[in-house]
Amino acid sequence: MHNYRVDGAGLRSEDVGDGWWALTWVEGGRAVLHGIDNDYSETVGRPRPVDLLAGGPHWLRWGTSG
Repeated sequence: MHNYRVDGAGLRSEDVGDGWWALTWVEGGRAVLHGIDNDYSETVGRPRPVDLLAGGPHWLRWGTSG
């Protein structure tokens, strides 16, 4: 079952048990599509967090000092 939510941050969908995706507004009028698929992502269950934004443009790094 899909659940969708629209708010000031953007659009988010959660597929119960399988993952989620979101279209999130960021600075400069840009939007970023991001999410995870629990069945196919190689980053799920890793012992250390993976920075999926590493190597991206500087405007993509919200919430960090970089």
